[in-house]
Amino acid sequence: MRKHTKLMLAALGVTMLLGAATNAADARNLRTSEKNFELIWDEVFPGKTAFRFTPESGGSVTCTLALSGSFTESTIAKAAGQIGTISSANVGLCKEGAQSVLRETLPWKLRYAGFSGTLPTITALRVSVVGATFRLRAPNGLECLWGVIDRIPLAGEIDAFGTGGTPENIRVDETVTIPLNGGFLCELRGFARLSGTALLRIPTSKITITLI
Repeated sequence: MRKHTKLMLAALGVTMLLGAATNAADARNLRTSEKNFELIWDEVFPGKTAFRFTPESGGSVTCTLALSGSFTESTIAKAAGQIGTISSANVGLCKEGAQSVLRETLPWKLRYAGFSGTLPTITALRVSVVGATFRLRAPNGLECLWGVIDRIPLAGEIDAFGTGGTPENIRVDETVTIPLNGGFLCELRGFARLSGTALLRIPTSKITITLI
């Protein structure tokens, strides 16, 4: 009898563990603690960098950059599509060359693009920005335009936070190539890559993202 009871308890424990794992793996949504957020590329924050635009032909432009936006809802479905907007963008100091935002292109779309890891442990969230356009002045004085569209978005990853936590890094995907526009000389320079690690935060604190 005692042996039978132990076996039943063991089976019940396994069932509960499997059920918990299944619920976590089946979680279809993410929840953010706040709808408003900021993305800041600036070396004044530990572990963060400025925003760098590097043409294949050379001549990088490196500037601080601050974006402000909001999630459409506090609950985000794990499905490709728009999850928010970027309503404000400001370029700060530039070490090399210069950049400015074409404000008439605002607001920009923020999209969910997927995640890395195995549920319930997510190592990174992939997001992208579509609709942004910048005016670029290279160190040699050449002025060009670059932008991100549906086919070529500004992509990045929000850093690891497991089943829930307070991520604070978003890293630009350096594998994406962006075409230069604005004239023959710009197009002649070919494509460019973006890089940099930004601080992700809400205006007064850190943001929390959890699986639900």
